[in-house]
Amino acid sequence: MTSIGSTAGLPEIKMPPRMSGDGKAAAVDFPRLALCAAIFLMIVGIFSFDMTTAQDEVLIGFLYVIPITLTFFQRGLRCPIAFGLLATAFIIVGSFFQLPTTHDLIVLLANRSVAILCIGLCVLVMHYRIQAEQRLERLVQEERRKSAVQRARMATISHEFRTPLTIIDGHAQYLLATGFQSAESSAARLDAIRNSVKRILGLVEGVLLSDQVEQDMLALQRSPMDLGTFVAEVCGQRKLDSLNDRIMFSGPMVRLPVSADKKLMRYVFDNILSNAEKYSAEGSKIEVEAFRDGLSAVVTFRDSGIGIPQKELGQLFQRYFRASNAYQFSGNGVGLHLAHTIVESHGGTLAAESVLGNGSVFSVRLPLAVPGQFGDDR
Repeated sequence: MTSIGSTAGLPEIKMPPRMSGDGKAAAVDFPRLALCAAIFLMIVGIFSFDMTTAQDEVLIGFLYVIPITLTFFQRGLRCPIAFGLLATAFIIVGSFFQLPTTHDLIVLLANRSVAILCIGLCVLVMHYRIQAEQRLERLVQEERRKSAVQRARMATISHEFRTPLTIIDGHAQYLLATGFQSAESSAARLDAIRNSVKRILGLVEGVLLSDQVEQDMLALQRSPMDLGTFVAEVCGQRKLDSLNDRIMFSGPMVRLPVSADKKLMRYVFDNILSNAEKYSAEGSKIEVEAFRDGLSAVVTFRDSGIGIPQKELGQLFQRYFRASNAYQFSGNGVGLHLAHTIVESHGGTLAAESVLGNGSVFSVRLPLAVPGQFGDDR
């Protein structure tokens, strides 16, 4: 038999781990931690409820008693004191500060959202209005510029037409006034009349060509030709038209076979030569050279005219652009843009080098045609 005070035969009851003398627990007490977490969440929930409820609900503060009561299951006073202080702090904060209720919060956010939306719409409307005004102003300025350019172009065309028409009229009057003329004299005057007519036709073609480029309707009619021979022909005709020997042409040692539109390329070379004559001193020489450079045919035009400011060279081939030192001469800023467009449409390049006061050099570079197109290209 066993005595009543004996513990033999009874199962051993294990106590929860206690804190050691140095304050470290031998094992984690999960139920204890779970209870602390539950108490904390309850206190935070009551505080949230208190912050979103009217301040005259004075009984809400007593709800904190519920989670504090659960601290009785904790061993020691550390946990009850900590949660008690937290609940007291929340009660004080909830007495003086209050978040809006759910309904008030929704109304507040809706009002603010509508206000922000209205401000955004106002800014957006102003933005598009300013853009529209700026676009309209640009269109007005562009139309004014085009009108000014058109007037300048018409003035230039009128001036250019006046010279050949004056020549035609003078020779015609002479022939009519003198009656019989020798064959040689009549032929010379008739040739001058024909050249003037050709010049007028060239001016008309230039105007039509400019309109085609502006409307992106430029069509090439390529044909094989020797560029050196063609440039020599253009320079020779230019000498006859201007009645002087300013143009000095230096031909290539080899043929320069290219595939190009003769009418358009004639316009390019005539325009460059015309500018060289216009911006150079009377009697100064204009050197024209044609040569082969690798797989390209190159024609250079060198004059000793007024030159172009270095900072403006990059804008030289823009439509309607004129150099700042060129306004004393007639022109509309279309010719070089048109020439540049024509050369590029042939797969070539038109470049310019210049020193202000010391003349300019324009270079036209075109790709050589397929070998054998002109027979022996050597």
